[in-house]
Amino acid sequence: MNLISNKSFLKAPLFIGCLFILSSFFEPTKLAGTNAEVNLKIAQKDNNILVSVQTIRNSKTQFYMFTIDGELIKEFDINGSKKIIISKLKKGIYLYEFFSNDERLKNGKIELK
Repeated sequence: MNLISNKSFLKAPLFIGCLFILSSFFEPTKLAGTNAEVNLKIAQKDNNILVSVQTIRNSKTQFYMFTIDGELIKEFDINGSKKIIISKLKKGIYLYEFFSNDERLKNGKIELK
């Protein structure tokens, strides 16, 4: 029996490998190069967006927000813990990313209705 021609043989390891890569890519629990745990949140209330960064140690985090077309509209350098309110945005879908030491900590999208 030729294992390479048996398609079910290749599906499970490939699928599990993809899940491992995606899960480690989107939800890391520590800042790069430190033992400082970080809590990153983004929420919507009306047409305002609340960005919250909480760290045990004072660590530098960058926050970027883009339009769905990829245009950078907001950028913040955050040292330690901080809450930021972003207002006066038009309705639509926005993308965001958190970075520390050139490592993506979290990303996603938020829709203002």
